[in-house]
Amino acid sequence: MQGLSGPGQNLPPPQPMYPAQLTNAPNIPATNTITLAPGQALPIPPSPTGGWVVRPGAFVVIQFFDPVTLTWRGFNTSRGDPMRLASDGFNYRVANMTGCPVSAIVTTLGTAGSYFQSNTSVAPGVGNSTWQAIVGGAINPTITSTFNSATGGVGYGVAPLVFIPSPPPPGVAASAIAYLSTSSVVSIGVINQGAGYPVAPPLLFLPNPTDPNYLSGTYTTPAVATVGLEYAGRLTAVLCTNNGVPVSTMPSLAISGSGASAAATVVPMWTVASTTLTAGGGNLTSGVVISGGGTAAGTPVMTNPATELNTAIPRQFVGLAGPTGTLASIAATDSGLFFGTPTLVLAGTLATTVTSITPTMGSTPDTVIFQPS
Repeated sequence: MQGLSGPGQNLPPPQPMYPAQLTNAPNIPATNTITLAPGQALPIPPSPTGGWVVRPGAFVVIQFFDPVTLTWRGFNTSRGDPMRLASDGFNYRVANMTGCPVSAIVTTLGTAGSYFQSNTSVAPGVGNSTWQAIVGGAINPTITSTFNSATGGVGYGVAPLVFIPSPPPPGVAASAIAYLSTSSVVSIGVINQGAGYPVAPPLLFLPNPTDPNYLSGTYTTPAVATVGLEYAGRLTAVLCTNNGVPVSTMPSLAISGSGASAAATVVPMWTVASTTLTAGGGNLTSGVVISGGGTAAGTPVMTNPATELNTAIPRQFVGLAGPTGTLASIAATDSGLFFGTPTLVLAGTLATTVTSITPTMGSTPDTVIFQPS
């Protein structure tokens, strides 16, 4: 069916949102605007016109249900960026995760060989989030294949793409990039070690489609490499399967099983809920407050940034300090989005005492607009 368009022809009217119109279900009114409280999520229903334009707001993220990790993962849209997508009604959603746990960083692998996938569990100290432990099955952060004229390939103009198959679910896919010297691969950089591989995955080197040597036909021989698995019986990933409700303090994670000493640190999605002036300042002629830091706590022992920090793009806090003369308050123009607690800094002109500003991290409602397209 061909849609009508032209001057005076409006976009399709708002459609009923989730839950869909079901037999014996309440009538769901049509709307293109809904506000999500912290911790709320809304599956994106199928659009009768074929797709949606979704404007997620400043804090809501657009997510898809990843068939590999079996978790909801973000598209990493920044503030208010609209996205056009088609949904099947189940595997895409918008979610307000401010104040909630969103992922975890493995900080201690645990005793070698002592953990088992079947009986390792993760429980939060507070809140009702749920977690999935992944044991073993990660590639080494340094692939030690010896590249030479036979294994490094011949004729590359630019580095080839490296493809590594995903593990069976639930797991974390590994990824890597290749480095060239002259026209051959000489080393591989592991970007994500992955987790949950039952056997060592193969590596496939695919010529870059923009490689001038490949396009001209002078490329001749692909590179080859193998990789082994590491960390058998050790904790290699902790996946958040349900974010739960907002909490004022992020929970600690209790990891139980046959092993000992494995640990992971929760990564939150925070915004600055309020600010406190802990010292005064005078002679303020202009004042802008900005933030620094705000990254996730904990030192990762695994290299899996694709699942540890995959929810949204962090951004600064920006506020106006006032009133002119004596600093008394901070008015946030953008309360920011963080994986940790930032440092707030006054970037104005203050002739006397420098003001100390303490942020209180928390959550906020946000409004989403759905427009059939």
